[in-house]
Amino acid sequence: MNPILHVMVIGFDHKKGSQIDFCYPPLVETVEPKAEDIPPEWENLPTLAIPDLAHTVLEDVIYFLLPSRESPNRSVFGISCYRQINANDLISKDDQVTRSHVQKSVCVVMRIPLYGFLKAKLELITHAYFNERDFSKVGVLHQMYNNLCDLFNTDFTDLQSATIGISLSSLVSIFRHRILILFKLLLLEKRVMFEIFPVNILGDVMMGLISLFPALLEEGLFEAASYSVRRFCSPSNLACEESHDNNDVRENELFQLNNHDSKISPDDIRIKIQDAVEVGQDIAATTSGDSSSNHNNPSSFNTNEYGFPLSIFTKGSLFHPYLSINQLDLIRSDNTRAYCIGVTNAIFKQRREFIDVIVSINEQKEGQIEILNPELRQQLSLSTQDLSLGRKRRMGAKPVPCLSYIPVSSCEIWYGRKNFRIQRTVYNCIEDEAQLSCMVIARPFWICTSYSCVCEFVL
Repeated sequence: MNPILHVMVIGFDHKKGSQIDFCYPPLVETVEPKAEDIPPEWENLPTLAIPDLAHTVLEDVIYFLLPSRESPNRSVFGISCYRQINANDLISKDDQVTRSHVQKSVCVVMRIPLYGFLKAKLELITHAYFNERDFSKVGVLHQMYNNLCDLFNTDFTDLQSATIGISLSSLVSIFRHRILILFKLLLLEKRVMFEIFPVNILGDVMMGLISLFPALLEEGLFEAASYSVRRFCSPSNLACEESHDNNDVRENELFQLNNHDSKISPDDIRIKIQDAVEVGQDIAATTSGDSSSNHNNPSSFNTNEYGFPLSIFTKGSLFHPYLSINQLDLIRSDNTRAYCIGVTNAIFKQRREFIDVIVSINEQKEGQIEILNPELRQQLSLSTQDLSLGRKRRMGAKPVPCLSYIPVSSCEIWYGRKNFRIQRTVYNCIEDEAQLSCMVIARPFWICTSYSCVCEFVL
């Protein structure tokens, strides 16, 4: 199957809100679907493509996840490039143009997370589409879809392309040594909310963070959009659904027990454990036809010999680089045990009983981590070993003050003799402070142990 699903144009109507103006290949018979034509799994797509507070910026880029229409508890991925244009600059106007500015997004929905790879391409296409000054001319969008299908054909299996274009500059320059705290938060699988605006910085920070985990961005987000405890079976295998009805009830009870703290007797605990064993045996029986390698794999993903990707975003632990206000109920759902989400609407912060940690940026462009759960403060406090990572070079060399941030503008390239000493000084500084300061130049390599994380940036 081709990884590119659809190319869409999302527009904003001041009466109807965000809506799909164009879709290719069409969701239904026409390329201009109505609201009732949108599949229920993607009903929030328009509000994700044009985020909250979008009217305050001229352009933005949004990363988001959607439930798959083909498989339950699976994810598809979307990237949207938003722009607004003065209505007086348009050559052709329709009846929907009633305000001084027109807001639209060009969106690509795909089966694999090619966010960084498609970002630059989508921005160029969006600029070309807006430069037509006539939104009825969609030839450039047809051409983009065909080009992407040719580039990523049905035999495309190189998931390493997902890491292309993912920059760490925003993450490192904003949070610096606090990255270790964010790293621990993901390992603990808590309820974490990132409130950062504009959305392109929000997406860069969150994508940069999960890219620190080996193979997580490429292969570990396929169950991160939503989760339903109930199993779904194909119409040709209705006997499967009947045989698992009782198991679904028991699995749901176990999920509720795990998701809510309550005082129960030891006898109740023994009953629940026995139920869990029976459910596990039933699941193993239904998958007896799988390869023997999958039987020994505790992860729901195809892991490598080192056990990566980690099963962080699975079984009710969600990841959404952007979540619209229409999806507020998602964080309150009984099926959601943990999440890492990005938001721009302040209403989310009012639901503090459903949040463990709020990550934001202050007026000085510095990262802030507000821990609402008192039990987490001790777990997230940086130990002496953690702090020593910021002062040691290459696992035990001489201490250096590596937390001083080097801006990108200072790393200019000079040729000839002019400013040679300045260039040499900057290069030496980057070499000494490679752990956190080199940003775009380095790619992180993480070694995870039971209680601590050791990082080394390999140049």
